[in-house]
Amino acid sequence: MQQDSRTHERPEMAASWLRLAAAAWVTVLLAGCDAGDTEPDPPAEVAGSYALTLQQGDTTCLPPDFDIFEILDFADDTGGLHVITVDITQGGPDIDGVLGPSGCELTGGVVSSGTFSLTGPCDNSLMARHLSMTGTIVPSGNNLSLEAVLVVTVDLLVDGEADGEADCAVDPVNVSGTGAPES
Repeated sequence: MQQDSRTHERPEMAASWLRLAAAAWVTVLLAGCDAGDTEPDPPAEVAGSYALTLQQGDTTCLPPDFDIFEILDFADDTGGLHVITVDITQGGPDIDGVLGPSGCELTGGVVSSGTFSLTGPCDNSLMARHLSMTGTIVPSGNNLSLEAVLVVTVDLLVDGEADGEADCAVDPVNVSGTGAPES
């Protein structure tokens, strides 16, 4: 039985065509990439002074061990509504926030879309607290609008010391308000 010479050529020809098609595809992909054009978008400008309200969500911090007013004592209690101020400074994508009235200092970053995060300690004489705020800051007329979620992790002090284990978390605290941009 004699084999047709075209039968042997077909697998090799198919493999050659596949290699050629793959090489062409890679060439097209690379031609569209210019390593010099990949600069990231600049971060949103979010520096300013903000007045924010906090609305508590779910919590595992329950009496008698914890009192929500003690946990949120870094904010002013205005009859059930907790209010803070935040002064945000910015250097490129890096941001720092100082909470009022407590003076707690948080650090974080912001990207071009206005998505930001700020985290840091905010302890008092009863507990070590870690605050983590994430959300967005966007222009709103001549001001800035901030919408975020704040998580407060609490480690109750024993003999004046934190044991490093979270005793509870207030999660989430909805944060919203406006800010005047830094001039």
